Amino acid sequence: MSKRVLAIDDERLILSFIKRGLEKVGYDVHTASDKDEALNLLEANSYDLVLADVVLPGLKEGEVIDLIKQRWPETKVIVITGKASSITADGFLEKPFMLEELRRLVSSAIGDA
Repeated sequence: MSKRVLAIDDERLILSFIKRGLEKVGYDVHTASDKDEALNLLEANSYDLVLADVVLPGLKEGEVIDLIKQRWPETKVIVITGKASSITADGFLEKPFMLEELRRLVSSAIGDA
């Protein structure tokens, strides 16, 4: 069974890049572009890893990550960010990022490496 990843970002281009890039190497990738969509997916599915933008419209920096960590503490979270952040997470992916970097970080976080 393939590992399941949820990517959360308000930039559709980033979500598409992540989805295509990870699906090509065997991950099952779901995407969400806002907090409500992300929480609905998390309620309905279990994920091995969440990739989440640190800043989403209408939310404080890191708010969606804090919600995920509170409600699903066993879920690993990698923060996607364009700037330095003090958010606690299982890893950081700084924008702009390369496909190889994304795959390496996801594989390492899930334990595929």
